[in-house]
Amino acid sequence: MSNSKFFIEVGTSDFNTLEPLAEQGWNGIFIEPDNWYLKNLKRYDGCHYEQVAISNYRGTSKFYAFDGRWVDDMKNEDEQWIRGTGNIDDTNAQNMNPNWPQVEFDVEVCMLQDIVDKHSVKKIDFLKIDAEGNDYDIIQGYDFRVRPTLIKIESEHLHHRTNVEEFKQYIINELQYAVHQEERDWWLFNNQT
Repeated sequence: MSNSKFFIEVGTSDFNTLEPLAEQGWNGIFIEPDNWYLKNLKRYDGCHYEQVAISNYRGTSKFYAFDGRWVDDMKNEDEQWIRGTGNIDDTNAQNMNPNWPQVEFDVEVCMLQDIVDKHSVKKIDFLKIDAEGNDYDIIQGYDFRVRPTLIKIESEHLHHRTNVEEFKQYIINELQYAVHQEERDWWLFNNQT
């Protein structure tokens, strides 16, 4: 790893990504289980691309998503959020919109620590997690030997599968991060730096 800044993005999709950081010389890892979206990302020197799901276990799982071909054909820009709703948990946006075209496929599941070890990551300046409510599982499956300086978690869907207050207290008391809560996101600041 070089001395440049380093990011990890879990649940990249192909919009609202950390690509602008890569364009500014950051190194990093883009993690997206759905190859339909992962293949759309520009390839940057110093960046790695992983087609896996991240959770608190290792194995395989079904991945549920809206059909990327259908999403690509949509003309309404306001509906592009649909791109990022795939999930290894079947309690997701697909259940709320059962008539929209969907895909289901097997995906490898690993823990964030596995990716950090695989790529010999020594520092994480920014960790972004957008896992449609599976964020607590991802955080619990990571050992924090390499402590991210800043973490952004999409909090909008946490209540579907998580005791939100328990998760927040875990972050504050066990992980020693300060939590800044916005409408749809939590920003976690490392209190140990």
